[in-house]
Amino acid sequence: MNCRAACGAGSRLSFPGKIHVGDEIVRRSTIASVKRKEGASGPLVFVTVRHEIGLRGEPAAIVDEHDIVYRGCRRRRQSRRR
Repeated sequence: MNCRAACGAGSRLSFPGKIHVGDEIVRRSTIASVKRKEGASGPLVFVTVRHEIGLRGEPAAIVDEHDIVYRGCRRRRQSRRR
């Protein structure tokens, strides 16, 4: 994908579990969703990135989600190799 600009569109932060000072924690980041839309100024792509933070092997203690909007996105043409 080829995009001209990106900006933050929103975020959510929740604390469903507990961690303590000195705990060894891990972070797992995933792309939760990608949605393409057509706006008045051209194509848009909305991406939600989800970070889960907590103890290894345990449910997340902190969940941090970010929405990012990319403007002017066009799909790259696949090169034709012969």
